[in-house]
Amino acid sequence: MKTFLENAARKAGADIIGIVDLNLLKSIHSQYLKKDINDLAFFKGSFSERLDPESVWREIKGAIAFGVCYNMHIEPFKDMSERGIISKCAYGKDYHIVLKKIAERIMHEFSSEFPCRYKIFVDTGRLSDRMMAYAAGLGFIGKNGFLINEKYGSYIFLGHILTDINLEANIQPISSCLCTKCNKCIKACPLGAYSEKGFDYKNCISYMTQKAIPYNKTRYIYGCDICQEVCPYNETAQKTTNINFTTSLELAYPELDFIIEMGEDEFNKKYGDSSLAWRGIKYLKKNALCVKQHNNL
Repeated sequence: MKTFLENAARKAGADIIGIVDLNLLKSIHSQYLKKDINDLAFFKGSFSERLDPESVWREIKGAIAFGVCYNMHIEPFKDMSERGIISKCAYGKDYHIVLKKIAERIMHEFSSEFPCRYKIFVDTGRLSDRMMAYAAGLGFIGKNGFLINEKYGSYIFLGHILTDINLEANIQPISSCLCTKCNKCIKACPLGAYSEKGFDYKNCISYMTQKAIPYNKTRYIYGCDICQEVCPYNETAQKTTNINFTTSLELAYPELDFIIEMGEDEFNKKYGDSSLAWRGIKYLKKNALCVKQHNNL
């Protein structure tokens, strides 16, 4: 079953896939019940709810986690004084749509061999994609909160699939964190969102740009890659081969004035297919204006 699933995933375009160890997920759930976790930026409820598959679907008996690499480096302009930065997570097409199509292709083939009902989620459900991937043995959770995979580092879009048939995980548990003592992600965050105590999303640049909170020490106008850029595990991580997650130099580092003066039609033309489109043009404009004002441009 595992080999069949891996072959189906490879043909569908997924880079990593694994069967979730639901017992391991339950043990994580037990640990977090005793803690006050402050990383629920876009989720209303307790963190423990994000580790309880049965609260999403009572008929669940098995689960699959999968991911697609989006690591792509575009060298910035030599003169960035008038430009902003778009996070890699918003390069190319909206990953929610791309990954759902990949999952549908996987499950079309898988369910023809192993008949089952299933539900697909890509950053759209209650459950934590990162913790599901961790419980499937696809990586460990780094100090920056990202799932880190040995081959692809942390630049991985994640999704999961719930099924109504039993799936045998048979994984080797990975340490909860294999990070060294470098603490580069903690030191690099401009607003100190990370510490040895954990993560405070209210000080996260990515969260702030998606909420258009008017404070920004960086040039990011959507998302943020700083804690990933400095991570040693990403230094030799494989780059994406998925053409859906590529973009141009101009879209990755747009002129701030262009964004501020951009109309709705132009926004839809340039960023309409991107994952940043969900926040709309006004958020991007506010962020660009914030960066410009902070840098006295």
